[in-house]
Amino acid sequence: VRSFGSEPELVARHVSAFVTGLQNAGVSACAKHFPGHGDTREDSHLELPTVERDEEAMRAMLLPFRTAIDAGVRAVMTAHVRVSGLDDQPGTISGAVITDLLRGELGFDGVVVTDALEMRAISGTVGAEEGAVRAIGAGADALCLGHDLRPEHVHAALVEAVRSGRLSEERVREAAGRASLLGSTSAGPDGEVRRSVGLEAARRAIHVDGDVALSRPALVVELLPKASIAAGESNHGLGEILPSATVVRLRDAPLDPRSLLAGYPSCQLVVVVQDAHRHTWQRVAAKGLLEAAQDGVLIEVGLPEWRPNGANYVA
Repeated sequence: VRSFGSEPELVARHVSAFVTGLQNAGVSACAKHFPGHGDTREDSHLELPTVERDEEAMRAMLLPFRTAIDAGVRAVMTAHVRVSGLDDQPGTISGAVITDLLRGELGFDGVVVTDALEMRAISGTVGAEEGAVRAIGAGADALCLGHDLRPEHVHAALVEAVRSGRLSEERVREAAGRASLLGSTSAGPDGEVRRSVGLEAARRAIHVDGDVALSRPALVVELLPKASIAAGESNHGLGEILPSATVVRLRDAPLDPRSLLAGYPSCQLVVVVQDAHRHTWQRVAAKGLLEAAQDGVLIEVGLPEWRPNGANYVA
């Protein structure tokens, strides 16, 4: 369900079209997970999978990546997968996979980004911080750090690796240089990257109906669905960036919305839902809360498929 299919030639055609379409619109595409994750039985979120390598299997695995590179893909993400006969290390920290195979044999000169380093295939074997050092050393340019990995710890590990001589400063500068060019599709006539392009895109993507201005401190009620294994539980939310906000996090509908709101009489209600169309309890809770607070605001941070009539709404 996370690929274009199971036939290499069909996948390759889709990859080529998808890369071309994205990048013609100014969005850098990323092909993943190199050198291939489809022929594994294990889940790299939980353990280190192994792919049995033979020439025919490798040709099939690499075909979509060759096609992506021919289409000019700007980035490739590595797999936390050990390829038998190629290297005993996961691809993310393997010079044989990144430098020799991807850069050398396939000729890719764009940005190599790792899969999330807190996944157990890395954190449960060499450790996330050590994995970051080894990934950069193997040829990766950007590190994917998930929600429960402290970036300052990874930063400290990289600095110490340079100081000790395990990691060359030249390699780090090369990685940073490649990563900084990834957004150059948004460069102006002088070649300068417009750093505001992300903010502009975010503003265009927001849809607002009704009066969503806050006239007093907010009571942010976050209705949290069960997290997927790929994303994990979130440890931050909207309430943390709103001044003087009070945050209540719920994983089931409150029995009595009015009694909940009565505890915060001076606050303006903000209800945050995620994919409410998929979760009956979110819809029940949101409707009950908004009916009890006439100036409440509903914010959908997932797919905007559902909202109650007349709600002040942000998606």
